[in-house]
Amino acid sequence: MTTSFNTNDQLTLLVYDDDREIFSYVKTIAKGLGYRVLCANNFSEFRAQNSHDIDIIMLGLQMSDHDGVEILRYLKKIESQAGIIITSSALESVLKASGRLASSHSLRYMGYLLKPYEQNALERKLTQEIPELDKPRRRNFPEFSRNDVRRCIAKDEIVMFYQPKIDIETLQFVSVEALVRWQHPDLGILGPGAFLPLVEELNMIGTMTTLIMEKAYAQVKSWEKIGLSPKIAVNLSARSFFELDLPEQFVSIATKYEVPIDRITLEITESWDAQDSLIALDIMTRLRLKGFNLSIDDFGTGYSSMTQLKDIPFTELKLDQSFVRGATDDGGARAIVESCIELGHKLGLHVVAEGVETQTDWELVSDLGCDEGQGYFIARPMPGDNIPNWLERWNVSLGLDEKATRETA
Repeated sequence: MTTSFNTNDQLTLLVYDDDREIFSYVKTIAKGLGYRVLCANNFSEFRAQNSHDIDIIMLGLQMSDHDGVEILRYLKKIESQAGIIITSSALESVLKASGRLASSHSLRYMGYLLKPYEQNALERKLTQEIPELDKPRRRNFPEFSRNDVRRCIAKDEIVMFYQPKIDIETLQFVSVEALVRWQHPDLGILGPGAFLPLVEELNMIGTMTTLIMEKAYAQVKSWEKIGLSPKIAVNLSARSFFELDLPEQFVSIATKYEVPIDRITLEITESWDAQDSLIALDIMTRLRLKGFNLSIDDFGTGYSSMTQLKDIPFTELKLDQSFVRGATDDGGARAIVESCIELGHKLGLHVVAEGVETQTDWELVSDLGCDEGQGYFIARPMPGDNIPNWLERWNVSLGLDEKATRETA
């Protein structure tokens, strides 16, 4: 059953539609499922009815007052926590585009319904789980200064979280992505969006990258002591690609912590905008010569994908989560995922699917021949010390612990 954000047990559904017959039909079915049902047939009513106590909004796109796309903008502005079901008799491509807008606005998008509604389809939507947000809501952080950044480094407030990656064929734990966080003394754990843009602006990304690598590689050595040896992926900022001795710096850090270079993947976002692409190509080519793996991250979101694949010696293609999530219900997204996996393999690249959030996402990327999966269906990012306990639960849930016992007996 759908999860409620209310303190009461009863769920509240707000229907934004100016068709009274539609509202009456939805109300009858929703009440039968235990909902409290509210109606708004114009923006003034919607704004008056909408509050943080609304669990789900059925959002009509074609309205004479404010259309559904305008309402999505409003919901983004007020940081609505409600699940969003988009409804319309418009072309399915318009519904899908509106859904992408909802997701891009960091709203809890639950899918769409074509009018006229089929009762079974409506009931399925109203009883599905309200999804987690794709990313945390933006918070109003104070403006950090250069001194704040220096202090957080000096006081060792930079911490690392790790998200596991799984070999889709064998189900074995094979790798982690290292994700940076700031353990702020007053604000708690802050994601990279709260401070890395400032770090880049202050030209301190080199210092931060070195710190991230040292912490990540120290964690790898810690895991090795208990018999774990996952590969590790570290994200690189485009601002890093201006120092020609970067490959030597990275080799030096890996050598210091005795981490084999061929077990390190450097993830470079596809949407990077290096001002001097020739220097960047020089650096990345030498990184490959040194033995580092290179991954093109968020593949499919930028404008120069094919040029980058042709020119840069990547070893891995990482599918952007916006294509993976929900591709089972979206023929266009599925076609993109399938084509990207096929393209990656034809180019001899290892293909990783990011954003594997559900069982159906997992089954899809498995059926399409993807090599590795990463996402909340497998595990959320976690401190390094939590990885062994997570791995034990993962193996038990799949029966891999019994398989290993039989093979070593």
